[in-house]
Amino acid sequence: MVRKRIEKLLSIIFSLFLFTLLVTGIHEQFHFITARAFGIEGYVTFTSWSGGGYFHYPDGATPTFFQDSIIGLAGGIGTALILSGLWYFATRQAKYTTWELDDCLALQILMVHQLVYAPFDAWGRSFAAWGSNIGMLVAFVIAVLVYGKRIFSWLQED
Repeated sequence: MVRKRIEKLLSIIFSLFLFTLLVTGIHEQFHFITARAFGIEGYVTFTSWSGGGYFHYPDGATPTFFQDSIIGLAGGIGTALILSGLWYFATRQAKYTTWELDDCLALQILMVHQLVYAPFDAWGRSFAAWGSNIGMLVAFVIAVLVYGKRIFSWLQED
């Protein structure tokens, strides 16, 4: 029984880790694609030490406030839209097997995180780390409210 609980907890951690890796790339690509739509040729860098990524404007680029805002919002909102689609399909599958709860939980956490983080990424880049932390806190609280009872019951099952 303890072994089964550990396996289930590890599956939640693995789902969060796997989807987080995907989210970083998707998030930065939405910044990149949106900037290109405005005719700005930026670039993305990824940091191996933190799992993060950054969109950079090229030297001499001067986007307007509107363009900068849309490019900043695009990362979080675009990623949240993709995650919401994946979450929708995972929740449909969870009706048939409780083993999809780990994916549902991870996708919802990351989806809410991206939505909360988006405005910080757009307008408060100096506070982006705070936005990420606040986003994760809000996401975990909502996830516990939505999935807490089901996850706890799932962990108790054999």
